[in-house]
Parts: sequence; structure tokens; C-alpha cells
Amino acid sequence: MSRYFEFSWGTRPMGQPWHSLSLALVGIILSTVSFYGYLSESAFIDSAIETKGIVTDNIHKNDMYYPVIQFRDKNNKWYVLPLNRSSSSPMYEKDETVTVLYSPTNPDDAKLDGFFSLWLLTFITGILGFLFSLSSILLWIYRHPFYAWIGYPELSGSKKIEE
Repeated sequence: MSRYFEFSWGTRPMGQPWHSLSLALVGIILSTVSFYGYLSESAFIDSAIETKGIVTDNIHKNDMYYPVIQFRDKNNKWYVLPLNRSSSSPMYEKDETVTVLYSPTNPDDAKLDGFFSLWLLTFITGILGFLFSLSSILLWIYRHPFYAWIGYPELSGSKKIEE
């Protein structure tokens, strides 16, 4: 004799692939953030002026070192670039020369010329967006075997179970 499964919403996973759609939505949001981060950084690099800066200090706070960099703009005015990035040992030696990119309209908007300063956030959100999107696609494709594997054969395509 066979019977149909009847579950309440509280005892079974959702029959619709909402989890896959949720992962896809998160992946799309992260990919969009990454794309706009890429456009923003590219526009900054295209308009930025390159100059040399000097590491003037390594502030030691809470067992972390924060470099302080001074640079001159094209009008020979000095600016200070305190980095938010820290490390357990100094990243730069005092009086070390580094390359700084700054906005010609707002020299206070300056960044070090390097992967971590320019592209790290864009890279991380891009990778996470890709991984969330990929997992949503794989979960969508393999959702029926997944349901059977976790113990919900009624969601895997088989509607009846023999007792």
C-alpha cells in the first residue's frame, strides 16, 4: 500500500527552490557591488596623480602597527595619509618611499598604489559573488538528488513511497 507524504511547513524544507534563489540574489548583489567598486577604482586611477610619499611613522596601537605617510601634491603642499590597514609588524620602514595616488580635485582622497589599497574589496566581493552564484546554480541543478540525500524523497521527484 502506498501513501502520499503530508508534511507541515515546520517539518520539511520548502518545496520551491527558495534557497537557491536566495543564494542567487546574494550573488547578484555582491557581484554588483564588485562591479561598481571596479568602476569606481578604475575612474580614480584614471584621474589620479601619482607621486612619491614618505613613511613618517608607524603608530603602535593595540599590538598593531599603522603606517603614516606624507606626500606632496603638484602645488608642493604636504598631506598626511593615515592608513586604516594595520599589521602585527610594521608594513613599511620609517623613511621608506612609497607610491601614492591622489585625486587632483581633492588631495585628501589618496591611496597607496598597490593591490590591497586599490582592489582588495572589489576582489573579495567579486569572488564571493561568483561563489554564491555558482552555488545557487549547482543547488538548482542538483536539488532533486540533494533532497533525496537529506531524507526528503517526496521533494526529489518521487511522489509515493511503498510501506
